[in-house]
Amino acid sequence: TMGNISPHFSLSEFGLPEAKAARHGCEPAEYPPEWVEARLAPLVRALEVIRAEFGKPIRIISAYRPLPYNRALGSEDTSQHVQGRAADFQIDGVDPGVIYRRVLELHQLGRIEIGGIGVYDDFNHIDVRGGAMATWDERKK
Repeated sequence: TMGNISPHFSLSEFGLPEAKAARHGCEPAEYPPEWVEARLAPLVRALEVIRAEFGKPIRIISAYRPLPYNRALGSEDTSQHVQGRAADFQIDGVDPGVIYRRVLELHQLGRIEIGGIGVYDDFNHIDVRGGAMATWDERKK
């Protein structure tokens, strides 16, 4: 199909859809084409590894965020989402804590290349920043 960037993901999944943008008075945005190869491709490779590991589809809930939208959400300007290097996602029927632990194991085993992983109550974040691995747990205790 048009716009597929890997076997299970399409470019449109990583942009900012109109409905989401409108809620915050922002413009929708496509994923910047000039970042696809250097930033989105490694991110999608990591997501494909996670999808294969769990054997279930991944739902992308937030990926590229233009600065005005990111600010409207109250997120930091330094967010990896603004750089097009991050995705927040869910896998139906799989607890985010389970995903978090397994992705850390995959990273330790050298089976996935990521720079950050976070866990929240109902989703996970991964990104492909460089440098030391960043991990965080934002679940409500």
